[in-house]
Amino acid sequence: MYFASILLTIGTPVFLILSFLLLAEPKKEEAVKPKPIKVFKSEMGYETVLVDVTPFTMGERQGTLLQDDDERPFDVQLTHSFYMGQKEVSRGFWRSVMGNDPNAREGGACLRSGTYDFPDNDSPVYCVDWFEAVEFANQLSKWEGFEQCYIISGNQVQYPKGYTCKGYRLPTEAEW
Repeated sequence: MYFASILLTIGTPVFLILSFLLLAEPKKEEAVKPKPIKVFKSEMGYETVLVDVTPFTMGERQGTLLQDDDERPFDVQLTHSFYMGQKEVSRGFWRSVMGNDPNAREGGACLRSGTYDFPDNDSPVYCVDWFEAVEFANQLSKWEGFEQCYIISGNQVQYPKGYTCKGYRLPTEAEW
C-alpha cells in the first residue's frame, strides 16, 4: 500500500518537502549491510527516497542551549517505512500544482531577507503556512489519483485517517 505526505519545515526561509509514504511490514533483524537507495518518481515527476523502519533517538542532547523540557532524548521506533522527498518543493512545482507563487505575494505579505536570492523555478517555495501546505497536499493527491487526507472547512482541518491515509500529507514529527 502506498501513502504520501508533504513536509513543512519552519525556518528562514520556510521550505516544503514532499514525502511519499509506503506502508511496509517491519523486517526481521539481519546483518547490517548497506542497502541500495530506493527511489520513487511520481507521475508529477517528484522524486522520493525510501526511509526504512529504523530505531533512532529523537530530541536534543542534554546540555545544549536549545533543549527544553519537552525535547529530552528518547528512543523512537517507527511502525512503517515511507518515501521522503529528495529535495524541497520548488517554486515551479508549487505553481504547477497550485497555480500561484506564495513567494511573490502582493502587499509585502512575504517580505523576507533573501527573497531575491531565490529567483528561479528550481528554488524552494517559501512563505507557505500550514493551511496552504495542507491544501497543497490535497491538491497533489487529487492530481495523482490518491485520496485527499485532509477535510478542510474554513479554518478547520480534520485528519481522520492519520498516517494510514493513501494520499499526500504532512508527516509526523518523528517521520520528519
